[in-house]
Amino acid sequence: MDLYTTKKLMFAAALAFGLLAFGRAPMAVAADAQPGNSSGAAAQERRDDEHRGDDRDRQNGDFRRTRAYHRAYDRGFKTGLDRGRDDGRNRRSEDPNNSEHFRDADSGYHSKDGPIDAYRLGYREGFQRGYAQNYHRYYRDHDRDRGDHR
Repeated sequence: MDLYTTKKLMFAAALAFGLLAFGRAPMAVAADAQPGNSSGAAAQERRDDEHRGDDRDRQNGDFRRTRAYHRAYDRGFKTGLDRGRDDGRNRRSEDPNNSEHFRDADSGYHSKDGPIDAYRLGYREGFQRGYAQNYHRYYRDHDRDRGDHR
């Protein structure tokens, strides 16, 4: 168990013990966390712990919570829809990697969005989903128009 998890468990146990031992309601504890109270430092420490956890998530490759990921996912999904439609209509092989947009995965990126790796992950995942959705849709429609039945 790492130090961060141990600290969280110890804090939760101490909080539970405090509530049981002193019969205080959770609302009373929340009121103590207001600025100017001695518990305000504890609330700040909890927020700092959460931020350290976010940093660790990013270092481990879990970018799915970042603004960059979500912004890129939406953009990639829309581009994937277009490319999937085109490939399906033209009966090309189903391969998102044939698209330069998918390979580069940085279309529309701005440094203010956050880490480029998070952006690329989101873009590619969104692109793949949009591509598959429209590829199959338009590939089938093309068969129907020609009278092919599969």
